[in-house]
Amino acid sequence: MNDFDLAQMRNRIRDLEDALERFRPSSIDNGSVALLVQTTTKTIYPAVAGDMYYCSILNMTGDTDEGSLVGFPGTGKHLLAANVGGRVPPVGTKLIAVYTGGRWAIRYD
Repeated sequence: MNDFDLAQMRNRIRDLEDALERFRPSSIDNGSVALLVQTTTKTIYPAVAGDMYYCSILNMTGDTDEGSLVGFPGTGKHLLAANVGGRVPPVGTKLIAVYTGGRWAIRYD
């Protein structure tokens, strides 16, 4: 490998690092990233409202016309979110998860 090849590789690595940084949630203002999630069970479902909840990340499908049916297929991805609400959400509850302070949060009252 010569100096030119090394310089090209360094530039590619720098470009990849820049691209990754643009998609990292921590690089976005707190609270500006939100996902549609559904509470589920990984091991034991929480019994306390303020616990961490295992959630499936959902997509929304369907037409964008008023009155159209909407579907909520899973993405196969999951996250842990702190419930900042005052009640325990039933298993399978759809909620909006917000990324803030380096963590995901949901609210169920």
